[in-house]
Amino acid sequence: MVSQTGYGITWNILQPKGGMYYHKYSTIARSTQQREEDAPSPQLKRMLAKRPHLELTGSITLEGEYPVYSGTHSESWKATRNEKPVRAKVMRYIGYASDVERCTSFEQGIINGIEKWEALSHPNIVPFLGCSRGFGTTLTLVYPWLSGGNALDYVKSHPEANRLKIVAEVADGLSYLHGHNVVHGDLRCNNVLIHESASGPVAMISDTGVAISMGFDGSTDQDHGAERWISLQYAAPGNVEEEISSMLTPESDVWSYGMFVYELFTEKPPLDERQSHFRLAWVLRRGEVPQYPGVDSEAAQRGLSQDAWELVQSCWDAERTRRPSATQIAVKTKALCSSRIMIAEN
Repeated sequence: MVSQTGYGITWNILQPKGGMYYHKYSTIARSTQQREEDAPSPQLKRMLAKRPHLELTGSITLEGEYPVYSGTHSESWKATRNEKPVRAKVMRYIGYASDVERCTSFEQGIINGIEKWEALSHPNIVPFLGCSRGFGTTLTLVYPWLSGGNALDYVKSHPEANRLKIVAEVADGLSYLHGHNVVHGDLRCNNVLIHESASGPVAMISDTGVAISMGFDGSTDQDHGAERWISLQYAAPGNVEEEISSMLTPESDVWSYGMFVYELFTEKPPLDERQSHFRLAWVLRRGEVPQYPGVDSEAAQRGLSQDAWELVQSCWDAERTRRPSATQIAVKTKALCSSRIMIAEN
């Protein structure tokens, strides 16, 4: 193991056989600084020349000793920018040190995602503020700090939360994305954040466009087997990561939406009982999906009615062309939400 220090960071560079490496913080960089060796790459220079307002290097300071969430390709930190709280997603390239082409492709994928995300504006989409260098091996993505955290953590700490409202808002955001020819590619509770506004909690989709631009598992903070949320029954034998990255479509987003709803109401990952990665892949290839928890279950009490379950099941139709569109889902979830409010009032 080799240690290197810079920017207030001590890097532990682990180098197993074969030259594979990864980086991990042992101390925290409190702020970015400009250094010649961390100058932007040519592709980043081109992007920033068109969008200079996205350059935030030097204005971001990380807080705390540990990230809020950590995954294979990223760590999310609470940070500040101009004394205001923001979330900094430190992207992490993992690969062969000599594979410059792959590293460049990784960063280009992030840039492609940024270009998609930055152009979007919707109340249920987390806005993109900009990017910074100096915290990790590649770019750090910056967006507003949403104090409610991710959707699953929020409903666990707020059991009275209206989960149907959350799924309706996510459907609205997803409909907007698909209307702008953007596929999310990694829709799940970890990538739905809650904004605690003056008028109440609002669900917002995060990491828009990043997952599909980077490929499999590009945007997730916590890795619980992303394949649980993605339809694999049409995948050909081979590399699972390559299969998934080539299958991301609006219809696959709808499939993932169904899994997101299941996770939100049951507070369990989809197909949680299938612990083995290989067993899970086999089950998904056969098209198996979660079963309805039951009318007397906690999920049903939280709002997962049989009508809502029918909508979820339609998201998992084996024939993808029969799955509802995100716009159709948005209409149906709003109706379900209104119906539950009427029942509660009576």
